[in-house]
Amino acid sequence: MRNLLSVIVPVYNAGDYLTPLIESVLNQSYNNIEIILVDDGAKDNSGKICDEFVKIDTRVHVIHKENGGQSSARNTGLLYARGEYIAFADNDDIIHPDMYQDLITVMENTGADVCACDFENVDNNVIGDIKFEKFSVYPQVMAKRDLLNDFFKPTWRIPIWNKVYRANLVKTLHFGDYHLGEDNLFSYQIIHNCDKYVFCNHVYYFQRMHGLNYEFTAIEYMTDLLDAKEMILNEIKNCYSECYKICQKLFLYECVRVFNGYSEGENVLGKKNNILEMIKRNTGGILFSDMPIGHKKLFLEIRYTSKYSNCRIIHI
Repeated sequence: MRNLLSVIVPVYNAGDYLTPLIESVLNQSYNNIEIILVDDGAKDNSGKICDEFVKIDTRVHVIHKENGGQSSARNTGLLYARGEYIAFADNDDIIHPDMYQDLITVMENTGADVCACDFENVDNNVIGDIKFEKFSVYPQVMAKRDLLNDFFKPTWRIPIWNKVYRANLVKTLHFGDYHLGEDNLFSYQIIHNCDKYVFCNHVYYFQRMHGLNYEFTAIEYMTDLLDAKEMILNEIKNCYSECYKICQKLFLYECVRVFNGYSEGENVLGKKNNILEMIKRNTGGILFSDMPIGHKKLFLEIRYTSKYSNCRIIHI
């Protein structure tokens, strides 16, 4: 029998989206699976749905706990996971039936610690119309430098749910207590600690887009995301100095994007001040980056003058 895969699913107020996700995991062509559903104090019927699946399939396990957030739920799932491989899924998404089969086969053939795939954001109204294709898999071994150079871009590298990991790598890590950005920190630690990282250029994971998605409700927590990214940037500066300038530029642009995302009517002056201070802390050596000269001038003005207040829009 092939090695056991543990799929960890934090569950909170998932409603009608939960059943399709669980079924998409149970219907995987790789069937040596245990599903660990962590009911994080859901206030709807999500906990009952989890309990019903326990009765239907012995591969399903449920942990009921007080609400502690997504990171807490994932950490709890890791404590109970028994598999040699570990994967994560969000409670409202859909997974290609061959995702785990194909990714684990690649890992077994290459000796990789992590295998990632591409993903697609799918509108809630059409997610039922997804046509699952059969793929010929041609994995690409990723150099650590390439992974880090693009780490601050919105790419497949950041999410944790489009990957399969070897348990001995993941079990040494911990999700931090962030409202937003915990995926970034976890994924950076994976890159930092793994020996071989492989990517499969096919869409196997489908992220459902709807009004309850965290991405649509998380503007108040965007400074948490920047805090996490600043920690990663400092780690890259210390451990991978050859990647620092590229990451620094992308990080500063992200700071501007978040700063401008806060409207004047919101009670966010403290948050905007924090972002300005963050920009000031991270503009060292910017003159030697490949950033356009006008952008260098702007960031240096923010750092050394009081020209830019938290009431202005930053134009780059």
